Amino acid sequence: KRDGYFAYRTLSEQLGKFTLVRHIFGADHPSTGIQGFLFENAFDKKLVVWNVEGQASAMEFYDISNSSMAVDALGKLIVVKTFPAGRRQIQISSSPIYVTGKFLDNTNNITIPNILNKPNTLKLNIKINNK
Repeated sequence: KRDGYFAYRTLSEQLGKFTLVRHIFGADHPSTGIQGFLFENAFDKKLVVWNVEGQASAMEFYDISNSSMAVDALGKLIVVKTFPAGRRQIQISSSPIYVTGKFLDNTNNITIPNILNKPNTLKLNIKINNK
């Protein structure tokens, strides 16, 4: 089987029962840089994130519940690095990754270090209303 098949199968498995909530980062530059979309269903939330330009970067967030999990575009588990005090990190590349976890209930603590080597970071300031 080809990678295209596995990518389509993963997309279908990961998002088939979810609805798009919003384009949470990259909306102001949809054909460049880091893109992220938040999806939800009645039970869970899922974030899909990638870097259009293919530059390696990382997404950092806090998950004290230790519930975060990620898979790559082909459905393989991705290592979620764990640091003290609940800080987590996932590597981002040109292929979409699908991230789930309780931390998506409040995304204020998600950051993506700026890949242009500027001292600031992109910080998400959104709150999702629970149904």
